[in-house]
Amino acid sequence: MSYYKIGIVGAGNSAHALAAHLVSLGHSVTLFARDIEKVHSLQEAGGIEAIGSLQGFFPLACITNEMEELAKNSQIIFLATLTTAYEDIAKHLAPYIHKDHIIIPFSSKLCGCLEVARSLEKAGAPLIPIIETDAIFDCRLQLNGSIWVRGMKAWNLYSCPTCSDTQKYGPLLNRFFKGLHPAKNILHRGLTDFGAVAHAVISIANINRIDKQEEFSFYYDGLSTRTVILLEQMEQEFHQVASRYEADILPMKDILNKYYGCDTVDLLTAMTTVPNYRHSLGPTSLNHRFLHEDVACTLVPLQQLADLAEVQTPIIDAVINLTSLLGGINLQEEGRSLYKLGWGDKTQQEIQEWIRS
Repeated sequence: MSYYKIGIVGAGNSAHALAAHLVSLGHSVTLFARDIEKVHSLQEAGGIEAIGSLQGFFPLACITNEMEELAKNSQIIFLATLTTAYEDIAKHLAPYIHKDHIIIPFSSKLCGCLEVARSLEKAGAPLIPIIETDAIFDCRLQLNGSIWVRGMKAWNLYSCPTCSDTQKYGPLLNRFFKGLHPAKNILHRGLTDFGAVAHAVISIANINRIDKQEEFSFYYDGLSTRTVILLEQMEQEFHQVASRYEADILPMKDILNKYYGCDTVDLLTAMTTVPNYRHSLGPTSLNHRFLHEDVACTLVPLQQLADLAEVQTPIIDAVINLTSLLGGINLQEEGRSLYKLGWGDKTQQEIQEWIRS
């Protein structure tokens, strides 16, 4: 097996779990944190302590807040941050990118690798492979600084912006994670995302609890049969748009089963029988990625793709409008628009042809 010098942009849950996992495989890992104070304990320890399904101490090669140092130390760079930060990260990383780098957006939402590619291009970086996948780990940072890895998804998809690049570069990810498969296209990968269907809807249904900072189990206590009616309609809208772009997706209950294993009799049963979900608490603030990231980076471009395909999306529209109102921000303007992806002037057919290339 080849071992790589890997950089990770991020200092949160996913970045810690990803770093520990990659070090466990024998790779050299440099961690970039914009705010170095957030990882002071890692600097003192020299690495990451992991508990749960991944256990041990995993030393890091370097911890830095300098993009230039990250790039110099890395052949492959994972972006394990909020996807709303991709454009800014690409702008600051671009001066240090060379033609032999590979970038992997980790939990990229809808068309994240394309947003990174466009942002790097605008900033003058050379053309490089960019491969996206979903976040693989169910994990939470602990008060003592360790990362509790509750589990890993046993199945997921990967994609590059175009199908030809997916075939050429995508298999690299199988060196790091088991159970990854090529998506039919970039939209198939981005829409095969249970969180994008569920997070915002469940959060809005529990807005009173969240606003009062009550503690509750997000997937177990946060659901009712009526909540699931909204989720099922949201899922149906995902399927309708996906089918218009040659990206037919699996039912969400089956995706959950492939991720973690669960009872697939119906969506409510599936969500409340995922073993790891019993530990997942709800947000304690309306300023949370469930109400921002999933909407800005999946629902906004999905709504615009739906408009091109003349598909009605009343639940997606409502969630975008409600989330914008609650957050005091126009997510349709600030989110990941088709213009940001370079598709603003394209027709549905032209987007499909571009993806197929």
